[in-house]
Amino acid sequence: MADFCLPPSPSTGLHGIGGDELNPGVRVERLEKSIVFEVAGAESELLQRHRRYFADWGVLYHIRSVNPPEEGMDKVVLTALPPGIVERCRLDPKMAIELVRREAWAFNEKGTAGTSRQGRGNGSAEQAGDDDGTTRDWVARMQGCPAGIVEMLNSRSCRGAVMFNDVLDIRECEALVERLGA
Repeated sequence: MADFCLPPSPSTGLHGIGGDELNPGVRVERLEKSIVFEVAGAESELLQRHRRYFADWGVLYHIRSVNPPEEGMDKVVLTALPPGIVERCRLDPKMAIELVRREAWAFNEKGTAGTSRQGRGNGSAEQAGDDDGTTRDWVARMQGCPAGIVEMLNSRSCRGAVMFNDVLDIRECEALVERLGA
């Protein structure tokens, strides 16, 4: 998960990949085939309001509005996702669609979006004091991450630990069993 917190590489050429001036706050991978889904007017406005937040977490999209609005549904075009979830979402695009929709509606119910990465002082690696380009406090940098992304990353981590027979200490085993039982 620490890799997820790395700032975007300047050499990726992904500036504005979301359809305009929005730049990702983390590393992203361009989707070879965009994920497109339709939304009604209210949901379209909601997604438009939260584009900056999603871009901060590497979920880049733009909205193609239908003019006039009564002629149909708007189209949301997902163009890039963070590396930790991109492959799973390519295989099952419904996961990416559900992630965006669920998180946006959760914001609407709470009356606010999650924490912006930029508002938390995501300084450079030098500011964090690490020579290898990672931050020591990557867990703190995950604060405010969309719940769906955290769930997918946790699921991927657990599958990887099982597949590669990772050894867990007692505390880690207890925590894993507790989470699985919840």
